[in-house]
Amino acid sequence: MRIMNLLLAVGCLVLITAGCATVPQTAGDRVQLEADVKRTVDRMSAADPNVEKFMKSSYAYAVFPAIGSGGAIVGGAFGRGQVFRNDEVIGFVSVTEGTIGAQLGGSNYSEMIFFQDKWTFQKFAANQFAFQASISAVAVESGTGDNLDYSEGVMVFTQGYKGLKLGAAIGGQQFKYVPN
Repeated sequence: MRIMNLLLAVGCLVLITAGCATVPQTAGDRVQLEADVKRTVDRMSAADPNVEKFMKSSYAYAVFPAIGSGGAIVGGAFGRGQVFRNDEVIGFVSVTEGTIGAQLGGSNYSEMIFFQDKWTFQKFAANQFAFQASISAVAVESGTGDNLDYSEGVMVFTQGYKGLKLGAAIGGQQFKYVPN
């Protein structure tokens, strides 16, 4: 019975995220995403000067203004963003996340992913990139100082802003990149 409930929950999660497109479908949606990305970059840069340092030194970076997540034992998340190289938009990206474990609730957070080099970015652009549960992200409010560095060619900053989610779950993020 537990396996049946788990499969049903995962099936529902797949159906929910299947309708979420990587590229905004209308001009208005694109304008809104662009504005949300700019606000996210401004907000995260103001909260931690390391964000700007990574924006200048990385090969490319992705900005997700809002990743909505929720779960009750089985959880999931979805977000959409833009990818930049030399401060120019070069594509769109979406993230889906699946988790399983002790969790309850929902939240929204922003995420920026910095790619140290061309090889790491090409792996991401070929949609062969997924974060394992062990990847660590830096919360921009943490005041971590200047000792931050890439881990396996990637640096991730997150900033939470809405909701309450309690949990100890394992899972990963999968990305879909669509070039401009």
